Amino acid sequence: MSKVNDKYGVYGLTKENDVTTLLGHGINDYPETTRTHLANYGMFVEASRTHAATKECPLTEQEKKDRFIEIDKWFMAGCPKREKVVMTAKEKEMKRRDEVAQTMRSAVEKGTKAEKAMVEKIIIDMTSKPLPE
Repeated sequence: MSKVNDKYGVYGLTKENDVTTLLGHGINDYPETTRTHLANYGMFVEASRTHAATKECPLTEQEKKDRFIEIDKWFMAGCPKREKVVMTAKEKEMKRRDEVAQTMRSAVEKGTKAEKAMVEKIIIDMTSKPLPE
């Protein structure tokens, strides 16, 4: 069965029997150097896409490390199909607030009682604001 992508299929990029083809050529039709390049590029693209985030809700350094661990496990498992996780605006904001609070608490872990109290007050103020619907 052939699947034609609306954006690129008209130019010759299609998927036939789970194999992406370009102008009728599958991966095994290309020389070894091309296959190596595509494998390396594909790994880079898949891994780097796991770091995609918005300016409003950036990833922490630990989250970036965790996502690389997750993608490596996925590669090692043979890239099984994954369900897309769809979060509402409310869920995204709750997650962002939790991450900010965790980062702030980590930053003052060795701080004074006054610094810790100030951070807790900021967290309470932040988390008490209404969430988007």
